[in-house]
Amino acid sequence: MIGLIKEGITFQTSLKKAADKYPTNGLIGSLVSGMTAGPGEKKEHDFPEKLPHLEELVHRVNQILDEKSDETEAGEYRAFVYELAYDVCKSAGAGFLGTGENINAYEADFLQRLKTSLLKEE
Repeated sequence: MIGLIKEGITFQTSLKKAADKYPTNGLIGSLVSGMTAGPGEKKEHDFPEKLPHLEELVHRVNQILDEKSDETEAGEYRAFVYELAYDVCKSAGAGFLGTGENINAYEADFLQRLKTSLLKEE
């Protein structure tokens, strides 16, 4: 439970940092404003129950970025996605009260697969 709370807080903090880091990126700005709640506000999201495999999902995202974004915006978005995933994975360690190893083997594998998929050349 503590780990989930840490991950949620890290997610919100990382979104706000991304908005500051990429102030001219409209795609990231739109995503951040759509996913962050204001004071006293609760955001409801309609996520599908089952997402496609990571590589398939990232491939689809890359296709959309190639079609609708310029190279700079797409590159910043890819970096943002990886940085967000890394921050969340790193935020909560394993073990009692999340004080153990910060990135476990499963998370390290996920991050490597994500990075490879995001950077894959067509």
